[in-house]
Amino acid sequence: MSQFLNPRTNVRTDDSGGPIENRARFLFEIIEAVGESLWPATRCSGTSGSSIRAPSSRTSGSISTGATHF
Repeated sequence: MSQFLNPRTNVRTDDSGGPIENRARFLFEIIEAVGESLWPATRCSGTSGSSIRAPSSRTSGSISTGATHF
């Protein structure tokens, strides 16, 4: 993903190259797909017209990773 977002390595001339908005499109598509597969019933829309999915209120909202929180 870093090579795709980097203007020096991503020299594409289509909709996925050029300005950072175009290069980041791939990243937002990944986030959208992952969120959709994890939380298909809840959708959060941003002000820019993009959207992500969020956990529904039925879930606890926390994920145990085994890490110690300070």
